[in-house]
Formats: sequence, C-alpha cells, structure tokens
Amino acid sequence: MRSTEGGCGRGSQLSPLSWSDGWRGWGKRVRSNPATATVFLAKAEQFLAEGRSAFASQHYDAALLLAIHAGISANDAATSHIGGLRSTDADHLMAADLLQSLSGDTDKAKQLRGLIGLKNEVEYESARTSASAATDGIARAEHYVDWVSHLLR
Repeated sequence: MRSTEGGCGRGSQLSPLSWSDGWRGWGKRVRSNPATATVFLAKAEQFLAEGRSAFASQHYDAALLLAIHAGISANDAATSHIGGLRSTDADHLMAADLLQSLSGDTDKAKQLRGLIGLKNEVEYESARTSASAATDGIARAEHYVDWVSHLLR
C-alpha cells in the first residue's frame, strides 16, 4: 500500500495500482473534508438536471458537457467521502485513478474514465454532439451519480 502525502485519516492508505491498470501517477490532489461530499453531490445533481434540460432543448453539446461535469463532481463527492481527498489535476482522468486507488473499484473508475474521455471531443472538436451521444452521456452520468448517492447514505 502507498501512503498519501501526510495521510488523512481513513484515506491514508491507497490501494496499489500498476501501470498496467492504466495508472498514470498520483496527480494533483487536495485534502477534502468528508462532510463536503454532500456539497459535491448536490453540484453533480444540479449539473445532471441542467444536462437533461439542455437535452430537452436539443442543445446536445451542452447536455453532454453537463453530464461529464456531473460525473466529475460526483467523483469529488465519492473520493471526499471514501478517503478525504479529491483530485485537482488538470487531467480529469486522474480523478478516476484517485477513485480506484481509494476504493479499489476498477469498474466504477472505468465508468468514470469512459465519461471523462468524451470531454475533449465535446469541448474542443469541431463536430457537434449527436442526440445519441448526449443520451449515452446522460445515462452514464445518471448511473454514476446514483452510485455516489447510494455510497453517501
């Protein structure tokens, strides 16, 4: 097990990851009071609600981007709750690595990586997001936010 910098209570031990797991290093992270998890979850739920609204207005780029941000905020809630840490790395995929290291849940980390992987495409590519892609992104975010909601209960 690797220790986090300076430790922080129950999150002071991180599960071992290897480069073959897709691990890219620890990335930037900060301590996060587990009590703030509900704040990050509320942000995630708000992003998701606005994503659904954007979808209903046929604003598919906005819908997908809001779904992605819902996943990122939900992950901040999860990692704050589980280990008192959250990722602040510019590479949002590091947030999935942090989740995996704190929880050992490779499936949830993979789900988050899949959602975050769409971010550059919707933000920086010239192609518009299709209704199908927006639907998929919102569904992924709904599953992830729902999982975090149950985790925090």
